[in-house]
Amino acid sequence: MFAHADDEIFALPFIDNSDSKLIVYLTDKLYSDSKSKIFSNESKLMFQKYLLPLNCHAIWWGEMCKIEDGKLHEFTSATEINSLLKAIKSKLDNLGIKTQIESIFCTAFEGAHQDHDSAAYISRAIGKKLNIQPIEISTYPQKFKKFYSFRVLNPVNPRHEFEFHRKRVAHLAFRMILGYKTQRTTWLGLGPWVIYRYLFKPFWDVNPAEISLQTPCFYEYRGRIKQSEVIKHFKN
Repeated sequence: MFAHADDEIFALPFIDNSDSKLIVYLTDKLYSDSKSKIFSNESKLMFQKYLLPLNCHAIWWGEMCKIEDGKLHEFTSATEINSLLKAIKSKLDNLGIKTQIESIFCTAFEGAHQDHDSAAYISRAIGKKLNIQPIEISTYPQKFKKFYSFRVLNPVNPRHEFEFHRKRVAHLAFRMILGYKTQRTTWLGLGPWVIYRYLFKPFWDVNPAEISLQTPCFYEYRGRIKQSEVIKHFKN
């Protein structure tokens, strides 16, 4: 369950190790900026080239529901979550996949990006309905309070370590980072750390944080939106 296409790069060890996968992309840049149409086409090409061969399927929920990048918190009502769960079950039926959903993987609630936090909230809500505790992975929460710094794939509260094929995953991450050409500014900072951690460091999930204000909060520090505004929607 990912807020954005390209977030799957943070979860490649899990994607590489698991069997049949349904990836749900919860937002769509198509409604946010001039490069968005290019990104939308690019992300589908990346999926076809790198994830489909790993037995992945996809639901482009953000595109279907016109959910703008950065606005996912506005689409977290019980009605919308029920609609999403219905779409997931319908997709599995259409694919002829009869086994039950075994796990849900998502970005952690940690104040890194408002959409990542919303993806965690949505995953927990769906997990509650399916009696599954989502596996949450840290992305890039802010490291210090008073200046611009972040930690990549390095959770504050790690839980379980996942074993994975380091060279294969790092090589796949490198190719995908290069392939998302519209996101070069983002991956210029995050990419080297992702590759480094895949090659040399453990891959952990996190102990799920309580839905509350996170200090420090990376997206609030960068002036994107107030945490309180995001969390307010989770209470509805």
